[in-house]
Amino acid sequence: VAAVLMFGRRFDGTFPTDNFAQFRGMTDSFESAAILSVINVPTDQLAAKFRSFKSLFDSWGYKTSEDTELASAYLAIGELGPDDIRAKMVMILNALKNYLEYPLVASAILTSIPTLEANETLDLMEKASVLLASVTTTTTNLQRSELVSLAVRMIHGVQNELVKKLDPTATVVNTPVQFTYPPSNIF
Repeated sequence: VAAVLMFGRRFDGTFPTDNFAQFRGMTDSFESAAILSVINVPTDQLAAKFRSFKSLFDSWGYKTSEDTELASAYLAIGELGPDDIRAKMVMILNALKNYLEYPLVASAILTSIPTLEANETLDLMEKASVLLASVTTTTTNLQRSELVSLAVRMIHGVQNELVKKLDPTATVVNTPVQFTYPPSNIF
């Protein structure tokens, strides 16, 4: 994961490897250091944000682990701060505890989407999980935690620019595949 993140050139022509050594000094997690290195902002600013998320998780009773490091790094590169995500993340974290043994990273990913509230995020999670369950039961035998992880990835793919332009009153466009809720058998 870290190698893939570090591979490319940033949009400004610099490379993630330029800051990697500094972030490696802050965390034992190669992946977390790579995530932090991808964004080209002042290192001290990003380091302070990373530490503030680690402190938040520590105050919630989480011991330093790969999960707390990854969740902190992922949230640090986003536009929201610890005070902005606290309530939303608690709601999402409590919901995902029912499905994942280690829900912290998945909760951080979902919480980082600034255009969705917690209830909207959880509603999308439910819809994505139901859709994935109906599609994958005929092709694979995925565990519940795997379905939830795939649903997190689907929701994370929602771009902020698209969410702002959604029109709930728009008519449904006739496409080759119609997604309905609850989903019908699409095969």
